[in-house]
Amino acid sequence: MLKLVAALASRDEDANDAYIPLLLWFALESHVMLDRDAVVGFAKDPGVWDRPLVQQHLLPRLMRRFATEGRRADLLVCAQLLRFAPTPAHGAYLMKGFEEAYRGRELAGLPDELLQAMAASGKAPLVLRVRQGEAAALKESLALITNKKADPTERLNQVRVFGEVRRDEAMGVLLTIAASAEAAPLRKAALISLMSYDRPEVGAQAVTIVEQGAGEVRLAALALLVSRAEWSQ
Repeated sequence: MLKLVAALASRDEDANDAYIPLLLWFALESHVMLDRDAVVGFAKDPGVWDRPLVQQHLLPRLMRRFATEGRRADLLVCAQLLRFAPTPAHGAYLMKGFEEAYRGRELAGLPDELLQAMAASGKAPLVLRVRQGEAAALKESLALITNKKADPTERLNQVRVFGEVRRDEAMGVLLTIAASAEAAPLRKAALISLMSYDRPEVGAQAVTIVEQGAGEVRLAALALLVSRAEWSQ
């Protein structure tokens, strides 16, 4: 079966088909529990890595499948897949799947083997580097948050990470976003992340937003206020 998947995945003309990529993924994924070594062996073949269908549809899903499980054995498979990647550009397809699996989840406790594989690939996600306290990553993340031309989803992800990892240098940026005319989801995320910061100016800003804001942003500001007894008063 996996030989058939590999053969069909080599048909570049099917990469944009509405059904074939998913059908191939279903066939590949069905063997994860039956024969994990064979599935990993599929990715070990360097000949499959340059096929558009594999890059766009199979590699990200395969990485996400193991990362979603979250057990040490599964995360070690993620590390193995990264080591198979011929180049950092190939590793980026895997990291896309990993980031999808861990969106909104705590990254603590990742095996050293996986962290080393990510570092070696040069594709460790920015949110992970922020959580690890890397100074350059903190600076990059805060710059991305304030960049109105950056991808909105990525800005949102970076705002959220500072609610999980409290950094004093991030508080001012979060306050600025919360009080700005930015899109409501970004402002709401900033207010939620500010729940991790107990400085008086956070509560004062929340009061201003409650008085002047509306909709989901105002509700998020109210939730922020009731998260501290002194702010509730």
